[in-house]
Amino acid sequence: MLRKLDRLDKKYSGYVHNWDTHYFELPFMFAGMIFAPFIVPFVVASIYIISVIYFRSDDSIVDGHKLFNKAFAYTMIYLLWVILGLILTVCLKKFLYRERPNPGKTARLMELRWNEHNGAFPSGDTLQSAMYVGYVLITFPASGSNSYLQYILLAAVPLVAFSRIYYHCHWIGDTVVGAIVGFMLSCLAFLTTKAFY
Repeated sequence: MLRKLDRLDKKYSGYVHNWDTHYFELPFMFAGMIFAPFIVPFVVASIYIISVIYFRSDDSIVDGHKLFNKAFAYTMIYLLWVILGLILTVCLKKFLYRERPNPGKTARLMELRWNEHNGAFPSGDTLQSAMYVGYVLITFPASGSNSYLQYILLAAVPLVAFSRIYYHCHWIGDTVVGAIVGFMLSCLAFLTTKAFY
């Protein structure tokens, strides 16, 4: 059963691997790198900025010191789960080792495989994107005229997943599992946040 799923995964991933977008590659290049480990500090910093913006309208926060403390706490809890997500990803890649796709001779504007030295399963970038999107959507729900922003943010996960497949970093199954685990971790991060605040 697993071998059959693996063959199907590789077959359908091959269509994406061989696809050439020519001049439309830039959004995929950006999406393929935005949740890379060396970008994670900036992603975590964005949680702080979102927290400050979101909690400024909270009537229970009466001064800047309380606002800073609450935003900082939310950011540190998210950072904790980012680190746990990275550790989980590294462990799964080591113990459930799966070869990465062969880039072959497909032309890309930038080669994203230069920094990939471990297994393919699961996609850590997709996991991080799903955890980020899930945490932001659950913890900081938008309402009113800004609610459309949530749907735009939700599109980030499939875009990151597609980009990781497009650049021969992963198979489709790697990204699907990465997204599922990422959304699960975002729920745990939210529950941790609510346990303290």
